[in-house]
Amino acid sequence: VMAAAMDEMKREILTLRREANALNSPDTFAQSAKLSRKAKALEKKLKQTMEKQAERNQFRSRAFMACKWLTFATIIILNWGSPMFQIDETIQLWPLTYVLKWPDLRVEGMVSAFSFLLILNRVLSIVLQKLGR
Repeated sequence: VMAAAMDEMKREILTLRREANALNSPDTFAQSAKLSRKAKALEKKLKQTMEKQAERNQFRSRAFMACKWLTFATIIILNWGSPMFQIDETIQLWPLTYVLKWPDLRVEGMVSAFSFLLILNRVLSIVLQKLGR
């Protein structure tokens, strides 16, 4: 809704600018000046609207990040010392086994909540970037 209103304002500003330029002669100076002032006022209003939208987006982004990290912290605390899941013994992940069980597991083939959430966070970030968010 907000994007449509901003697009409409941009179109109206362009229309007013074109009309003002078309009337830019000594005989129609007053009309041209009036349209230019109206376009400047709309530009100012559009700028304010865009700033408010940016503030809202920044607040939403910060709130989302806070919720995400609070959820991650809760999952890590609740699952400390217990694995998120077990990797089949036939799958060899030799160099990664120490990283996957870090920092709280001592058993081979297990993935800790901390490691799982780090990997999940990275994968989701890449997917969201690819989707154009």
